[in-house]
Amino acid sequence: MRRIIALLLLVAVFVMSGCGTVVPPKKYTVIDKMTIDSNFDETWSKTIKWFAINNINIKVLEKDSGIITAESSYLNTDYFDCGIIPYTQLLDVLGRYNVMVEADGNKSNVIFTLNGTGTITKVNGFGDPIGSSYPTACNSIGTLESSFFKSLEK
Repeated sequence: MRRIIALLLLVAVFVMSGCGTVVPPKKYTVIDKMTIDSNFDETWSKTIKWFAINNINIKVLEKDSGIITAESSYLNTDYFDCGIIPYTQLLDVLGRYNVMVEADGNKSNVIFTLNGTGTITKVNGFGDPIGSSYPTACNSIGTLESSFFKSLEK
């Protein structure tokens, strides 16, 4: 009887060890450019306000060139798809923003790009960390871009 149980456990471990399939992050269709029916100064002001309301740290703010770069860390994947890597746990995602606002007469052309890098760590079968952490590429699912452009249209 013990041999049968041991054999079943061995088979179960063997079968379970082959169940790890890596699923890469999906590519989403994301709106990243828009012409806004507001002049440059109004659009610039709304852009800065969106970053402040969303508690996103602005790194570079150059009104003359219309460039903003920013970073924010997220503890969930509500805004990013980092794929699935078996026996790992996603710790956080660092979002990097690049925004360019250009005057176009009484309108503004705005480009908004967002890239993410997740930090993952290996875990055992109980979900306990067992190794060092390492980066993985994450794709934006478009939620933040949509929120940003809606705020400019108000």
